[in-house]
Amino acid sequence: MILGLFLLIVASCKVTKPVKQAAYENLGQSGGLTDPQIDSIAEVVSMFPNETQFSIAIINDGKLVFYGLERKEDKLHRVFNSNNVFELGSLSKVFTTNLLINSVNEGKINLDGLVKEISSAKLKGNPDFTFRQLANHTSGLPSIPSNMGTTIFNADNPYAKCSETKLKTYLSEKLELNGIPGEKYEYSNLGMGLLRYVLAEMKDTDYKTMLQRQIFDPLNMINTTADRMAVKQNLVQGYNRNGKRTPYWDMGALEGAAGIYSTTADLAKYALWSFDALNGELSLMKQMSFSVTPDTDIALGWHIIKNKTEKPFLWHNGGSGGFKTSMAIDPDKKTAVIVLTNVGATFNSRKQLIDNLCFELMRSIE
Repeated sequence: MILGLFLLIVASCKVTKPVKQAAYENLGQSGGLTDPQIDSIAEVVSMFPNETQFSIAIINDGKLVFYGLERKEDKLHRVFNSNNVFELGSLSKVFTTNLLINSVNEGKINLDGLVKEISSAKLKGNPDFTFRQLANHTSGLPSIPSNMGTTIFNADNPYAKCSETKLKTYLSEKLELNGIPGEKYEYSNLGMGLLRYVLAEMKDTDYKTMLQRQIFDPLNMINTTADRMAVKQNLVQGYNRNGKRTPYWDMGALEGAAGIYSTTADLAKYALWSFDALNGELSLMKQMSFSVTPDTDIALGWHIIKNKTEKPFLWHNGGSGGFKTSMAIDPDKKTAVIVLTNVGATFNSRKQLIDNLCFELMRSIE
């Protein structure tokens, strides 16, 4: 679901020999993590190739715990990586939607107003989708612009050629909706790219600056940015499904869909702040806006997972050629789980193990 087009393609994954239990039975506790939690984390990390790194944060009852593991030479090692920077992939959409809600709260945007009435970008066919529909993936927009050609199938850096010019050309000359706005859920990186374009245009600035001024700087998220070069000193190397180094993704005009880099330390700051914000100024981001499946609804930005714990929680994940991320948060119970990895998600048949770990850790702190 979250990786859009890539979920439609099935590819084989190089088999990785799991680390034996004896190799990770003495990894030790960290600030209150239980042995079952550590075993669950270690078991999943052991299923991925050497150089795999997991950085995890768990918040429960006001207590914040960080835990990191790395696989090297077929053994697991504790690492202190809460300030290591990972590519977030589609988890970035939560922050793009946060920017939207900020504009709604400022009275600059009507959530149910038509995008075409605000944006200067020409939209072929004059479609009637709203800002709410961009944020909950019911706008009818396809996953990606059709004028990117076959570059989307280049897992190394598929969005690199999606320039602002190509985006505008697509919107004005080639745009075709896959459905009537508001009638069905279709996950759209294009929709989030367009949302980023409109928000930046309204503020007469750029996406990176909006994020810094409105979210990252106020919350002291010092290693979170949409500018990769700004965090290159702490940036983790990404690896594909076979354990080979792979380039970072350049999202171009679609950076609103997956252009942010961050750490578990910074995302924990965001989660702690969100406990109150999601019950206050960001309450629209936790309210169900569309039912996707019997087990999943979508709010705005966040998905609502209804079948993994006794009560529903908010969740989003992300993936790229060299990274896979997963984050869950329950603002009412004030619990959260953050999982950042340098495991390539593209065509990786084992990527679901990372989301499953996130869900399992959420169950463990019910």
